[in-house]
Amino acid sequence: MSDKPSWKTIGKVNGAFIKAMVALGAGWLFWRMAVPGFDLFGAYGAIFAIGGVALFCAATYQLIRTITKSLTWGRFKAKGKDPKADPMASETDLDAKGLTR
Repeated sequence: MSDKPSWKTIGKVNGAFIKAMVALGAGWLFWRMAVPGFDLFGAYGAIFAIGGVALFCAATYQLIRTITKSLTWGRFKAKGKDPKADPMASETDLDAKGLTR
């Protein structure tokens, strides 16, 4: 496992931010189209804006969780040592320890 996030995770976080921006943009457009006598566009704008803020908060939480996971994994890897292979036992080593007949 790597301390860098995968492309799939990066795509999910970016997709979440794009969804939030689309919802906020739609809310802004509906809000701008609202006229004083017809408040339905204003209601749509408010609903889209609230949904966009919720999606933005969820995307930010997902981003923070991904960064925290990467940092935690990096700190864990820094504590350990690189794996090394043990040397192969020779016939004389085995005879000296009495492991062969």
